[in-house]
Amino acid sequence: MITANLNALGMEGVMWHLPTMTIQQLLITEVSRQPDPLLREVWHYLNFLKAKAGDEVSPNEAVRPGFGSVPGIELADDFDAPLKDFADYRP
Repeated sequence: MITANLNALGMEGVMWHLPTMTIQQLLITEVSRQPDPLLREVWHYLNFLKAKAGDEVSPNEAVRPGFGSVPGIELADDFDAPLKDFADYRP
């Protein structure tokens, strides 16, 4: 049995008891009491969460591209050489 004290809400001495239920049972009970427009929104949100969970890649599986890995871009041989335009600012 889950018990929550409502003193923080100004309801001293009032206790709220939630029967021991699985999350699935709680959701089914709550959903069965809702109007159709709200159920439609819940359905859309559930589909969004499922799609989001399917799109996520764990950090271990993520492949991080290396420097210069963009196709079609080639760096000049003297890419790291100092630029002549900044000669006045170098020591």
